[in-house]
Amino acid sequence: MATRFCTQCGGPNPANATFCQYCGKPLAGAPAGGAPPVGGAPPPAGPLPAGGWAGAPGGYGAPPPPPPRRRHTILRIFAILIVIVLIASILVYLFVPVSTPNVDITEFVFVSPDNVCGLNGVGFYGFNTTPGQAVNLTVDLTGAPIGNGNATLGCTLGTLTTTTSGFSVSDANVPLVIPANATEILAFTLGVPSSSYTGNVTLVAT
Repeated sequence: MATRFCTQCGGPNPANATFCQYCGKPLAGAPAGGAPPVGGAPPPAGPLPAGGWAGAPGGYGAPPPPPPRRRHTILRIFAILIVIVLIASILVYLFVPVSTPNVDITEFVFVSPDNVCGLNGVGFYGFNTTPGQAVNLTVDLTGAPIGNGNATLGCTLGTLTTTTSGFSVSDANVPLVIPANATEILAFTLGVPSSSYTGNVTLVAT
């Protein structure tokens, strides 16, 4: 009996077949109508031919599509993580307070081993500034008082330093001669630490 080959999968079919018994495609030259057969022969054993099962003798149709690639899924996950990190960073920036370093000097206190100009224990108010700054300061000084009145002794301020860690004193206008019953201006530059600080600053006068 003559054999009719399917133009879709190449499978052999009986001469009087209307549909391919392997893939269900209507056979060339077959009358219209009818329904394709249910099921088909299993695929042949052995490796997949170069052109696929379609067109091979005893063909079984095209091979299944390849599985979806994982690369696209990984890229999507990576993009989602980046968006989450960006949103978290924005929320932290907007709602979490940021602590700014600050130098808060409560008071300046003079220490003078020989009580020059009566300065030992004398203090004046401090200030706030940012770390790492150099601040120019001036202080009005008089000599040591005499008795209970307003009279003061004349004196000479020879040096000015600081023992407070992180601070420095420079460019002081010493030696500073202060006449009796007079006021002179002590000027100097205070270097402040590069980190936060709160407390007093000791100035050593001799």
